[in-house]
Amino acid sequence: MTTSVERELGELNAKVERLEDEMREIRRDVRIVRDALVSVTGGWRLLLVFGTLTGMAGAALARIMPLFGASGQ
Repeated sequence: MTTSVERELGELNAKVERLEDEMREIRRDVRIVRDALVSVTGGWRLLLVFGTLTGMAGAALARIMPLFGASGQ
């Protein structure tokens, strides 16, 4: 009877160690994903600024073009 209890404890101990290793890997992966998202945030801001400036330039150009007689008609 004692050997079966010891065997079960050994199996449970091995499972717990395996779960701890997997949790370490998951934490590492989550950190990598978080770091990637943080670095992408700056890129999205740059694209937003670029898009805004381009839209403003297009709107200004559309407003000025009729003054030069190039209304497209």
